[in-house]
Amino acid sequence: MTVAKSTKQYLLHLAFPGRLSTSGNLAFPFTPPERPAGTAYRFSIDRVMAVDGLAPLFPVTAEAVHPRSL
Repeated sequence: MTVAKSTKQYLLHLAFPGRLSTSGNLAFPFTPPERPAGTAYRFSIDRVMAVDGLAPLFPVTAEAVHPRSL
């Protein structure tokens, strides 16, 4: 748990090429974000594939919502 908490803080403020700001827009769905998972959770990667780019794997769409339609 200590490693997860320390690593999270480091990664939240990590610089990367092309970064436009030093503050971010980040929200955690629960607090604290580090949760003890116990034996019910196991992270594994069981598939590896070569890709030309990541964008096609994670499509992003935007939709305009007008206040009158809410």
